[in-house]
Amino acid sequence: MTPASRMAMALRRAGVRSPGATDNDNARAYLNFIKTEVESFADWRFLYKVSYVTSVASQNLYSLASDVLTPLFWWDATNNRRIITRNPEDIKDIQPDGTLTGDVLIVSLYGIDASTGYWKVDLLPIPADAGDLLYYQYRAFMSEFTSAMDATDLAPKYPGWLQNALAWGTAALLKEEGENSTAKADWEKYSASLKFGKDLNSQQSVPPRLLMGQGDANQPFTFS
Repeated sequence: MTPASRMAMALRRAGVRSPGATDNDNARAYLNFIKTEVESFADWRFLYKVSYVTSVASQNLYSLASDVLTPLFWWDATNNRRIITRNPEDIKDIQPDGTLTGDVLIVSLYGIDASTGYWKVDLLPIPADAGDLLYYQYRAFMSEFTSAMDATDLAPKYPGWLQNALAWGTAALLKEEGENSTAKADWEKYSASLKFGKDLNSQQSVPPRLLMGQGDANQPFTFS
């Protein structure tokens, strides 16, 4: 499925059978509104990504990837150790003068880069060596849909089991704009799609434990 097909479906449900450019632009604006709602509904595993920064000697501030919503955790792949995430004030408490150098042990969010809008982080100690690979896992956000993306496949961005929510939500907003009394049915389908997705996401996040009964635990066994 593509954004165009989801918008066409939503427009048909809203009674627009032969949409023009203005209709498509309107549907796309609602699709972008709904996509933000969907992304914020749960801690979706499909939005988890991994990236890295490469250390520069004597440099403590680094910009993260453009689609970072929230960094989750860090590790130093070069020196094979976990990097602890701390509050920004902790770094100032440890080294007020900013002179401590060595292998990175602590990272904190520094703020948004004023020129790019990307997150920046502060590292402690300040890297003494260049070339260390510092990886981080993060929760991403998706860029807004544009007309240039209408024919692109949604699968690389949104799993098929969640794409229906985008269509139902867009249709509901279009119907509400036209004061269509059937919008409630689309909102109900939207909510059902989100609930199914959230339940599935919970299974993906924490696999269920395998528990043996008391009798099973006491039985002898051998590997074959």
